[in-house]
Amino acid sequence: MTYNEIEAFLEVVRCGSLSRAAQSLFVSQSTLSGRIMSLESELGMTLLVRRRGMRNAELTQEGRDFIPIAEKWRRLWNDTRAVTTRRGVRMLRAASIYSINAYIMPSVYSRFYRENPDIKLSLLTSHSYEVYHMIESGEAEIGIISRTEFSTRVETRPIYSEEMCFICCSGSAYKGQVHPSHLDPDHELCLSWNREFDAWHDYWFGANTHPALTTDDASVMCGFVGVGEHWAIVPVSVADKLVRTGTVRTCRLLDPPEPRQLYLLSPANEPVTQEGRLLLRTMHEVLSQGGGRWLYDV
Repeated sequence: MTYNEIEAFLEVVRCGSLSRAAQSLFVSQSTLSGRIMSLESELGMTLLVRRRGMRNAELTQEGRDFIPIAEKWRRLWNDTRAVTTRRGVRMLRAASIYSINAYIMPSVYSRFYRENPDIKLSLLTSHSYEVYHMIESGEAEIGIISRTEFSTRVETRPIYSEEMCFICCSGSAYKGQVHPSHLDPDHELCLSWNREFDAWHDYWFGANTHPALTTDDASVMCGFVGVGEHWAIVPVSVADKLVRTGTVRTCRLLDPPEPRQLYLLSPANEPVTQEGRLLLRTMHEVLSQGGGRWLYDV
């Protein structure tokens, strides 16, 4: 069980409907339903009655019996965090999306740990909208994402910008420089990096194209890009890692998308913690050695 799943269940109980609970938690109704279903699967029991056209949430008997257990679980979780704070244990809970945690942050985290061995790290990976919720719930103190959402409880600030580039198989026919109008969309490996990329992609290829692969996980793309005439548009941080494998190379992309911008998330109206500022300083020092542009004053 996770904090998000328990909170989703208790919010449905409080609000009396899935739609109102989703609005309260600033998540989609499908995300909220997924959390409830995951909780039910782990518990091995059904918590909510589901019938077509049902507007209000109706608890099963097992769901009603689970309410005090869920409340106790949440209290214990909060008490555990409080004990950690009282003991003076320095801890940083950071959350980010996969492409940042996998391709940008490993060197940042390792250097941070070497320089701050007394700070315990909790590193979480999820989608951008989930990272927002982790900040809102206190599950994470800072987050780094690339697709912004609206939340009155989270402050969103630009932190880093990196170029988007073209990658293809080392043996591909693409050479030198390429233009979007000359690319075959049937061979594309497509990932929606942010809204700006989506707009650029729709402009050049239309909304009804059918790429060879569409995914939301950059690691899945890696297994395809070194084969045949597949190609992809990716951030420089991802391209640099893939080029090192020897099966992928880059070409200069004419009329590229806007650079991908990363954003720092933190609780609204609260200063970033000292541990969070240390991580951001380390991130600045590491990324300043690359080709991106740092945007946040640390």
